[in-house]
Amino acid sequence: MRDLDQTIIKFNYDKNFKNDDFYVVITPGSEYDITSYLSNKKIKFIDMSKSFKIQKEDYISFKYDRHYNGKFNKIWAWELLTDVYKLAKNQLVATV
Repeated sequence: MRDLDQTIIKFNYDKNFKNDDFYVVITPGSEYDITSYLSNKKIKFIDMSKSFKIQKEDYISFKYDRHYNGKFNKIWAWELLTDVYKLAKNQLVATV
């Protein structure tokens, strides 16, 4: 897959984040699988694409709007916080 998103990720990561604790978060319901691309480039990521079942009628306010509503964002924020906490905990244990 060669598209604008990959170019943006490469540009931003290589220039701004290469030596930082930077993670790409793949959102729930993402239609594109970029995990192999990220792995090959050694870019850390959190894959939340299948972290919980998305029922579009519950999480989208308007029929043709692809932006998720507050209900979705609240659930996703808690899921992301849990994953980040696990990462931080594992990194802390690894350094002790």
